[in-house]
Amino acid sequence: MRSRALRRGGALVVAMVTLIAGAVVRSLLAEHRQARQSQNELQAQWLAESALARAAVQLAQSSDYAGETWQPKLSTSADEADSGTVEIQVEKLESPAPTQRIVAIAHYPNHEWRRVTVRREYTRALSPPTESAATPEETR
Repeated sequence: MRSRALRRGGALVVAMVTLIAGAVVRSLLAEHRQARQSQNELQAQWLAESALARAAVQLAQSSDYAGETWQPKLSTSADEADSGTVEIQVEKLESPAPTQRIVAIAHYPNHEWRRVTVRREYTRALSPPTESAATPEETR
């Protein structure tokens, strides 16, 4: 009878240890997923900020720049899921003063269900066109 009670007690201990180990593993997996999600969100934010800077440089080179779909190389990995995509849009607004709105929509990573999307927007005033002094009027 005593050995039967010991077996039951041993089985109870094994069951408790198994349940506790399962709970610890589940908790660690949840923390790992959350850390990866936070990393993806941060990367998407940096991509969007970089896209705004890229658009500013492109606009300084050409006032006709209207945007693009930008796919920067983020790592040396050949894994496409490690890459991101940014849609850059440039809109000219006329009210109340001439301005440009630059919108960057970043998607990271290029993975179907882990993707994070971040939108950044910047509005800047356009300077009025300067009049050319190349052909001054003659006075008579």
